[in-house]
Amino acid sequence: MRIKIEPKEFFMYAVFLAFSTEHPDPEDEAIKAYLNAHELIPKAQGTDKFEDQKFEVMYFGGCYLGKQG
Repeated sequence: MRIKIEPKEFFMYAVFLAFSTEHPDPEDEAIKAYLNAHELIPKAQGTDKFEDQKFEVMYFGGCYLGKQG
């Protein structure tokens, strides 16, 4: 899995979680289960390509993820 955090305006940030569809990491399913169990729904999702690999990408606002305790 790849994680990318990008700054946005007004002290906010965007979090991108990218899961390889060709070479999944062992922790991918646990992370997806955590997101599902806590009803964390991505603001947007889709696919992208990095280093010639396809990835499933989920976008979250940083404030949204930060609310979890």
